[in-house]
Amino acid sequence: MIALYHQCSGENWKRNKNWLTDHPIGEWQGVITNGTGRLISIRLSRNNMFGSLPREIGNWTQIVNVELDINYLTGGLPQEIGNWTQVRTVYLQRNNLTGSLPREIGNWGEIIVVFLDRNNLTGSLPQEIENWTRAFHMYFACNLLTGRFPRGMNSIGGYSSFFTCHIRNWVRREKRRFFLSLT
Repeated sequence: MIALYHQCSGENWKRNKNWLTDHPIGEWQGVITNGTGRLISIRLSRNNMFGSLPREIGNWTQIVNVELDINYLTGGLPQEIGNWTQVRTVYLQRNNLTGSLPREIGNWGEIIVVFLDRNNLTGSLPQEIENWTRAFHMYFACNLLTGRFPRGMNSIGGYSSFFTCHIRNWVRREKRRFFLSLT
């Protein structure tokens, strides 16, 4: 949490009440913790965050919800986000994230919603996202992604018989089968 504050201009955030104070982390604005004080949700959308995401966010091993969308985040996604094995929702859209998606996001086995649209991500979707057993909505539009969806995508979407995937500027809804070119 401290690395995120320092690396993403925390002193300039719109909402940073109690950050880096003696208050428990659960009282830091935009932060929710569980009964043992572990971070389970961070909600800092539209918060004037600048900079790149630090590798230390991989220490959020109990995180369920990440909302860092509509900020000014740059650089690549650190591979350490693969440690978010409990995550259900990730909102990182409308930033300026670059580079390819780390294959470690395949560890998000129970992910339900992923918003990564409107960044500058490159490369193809990693084969490891076939491990997502409950993905329901995936938003990748307005990036520079290329290639094909991993072949195992037809087994994704166990949470519901339908799932939605947004690529470029269009939407495709399928029932259990999904093969779509990103090029």
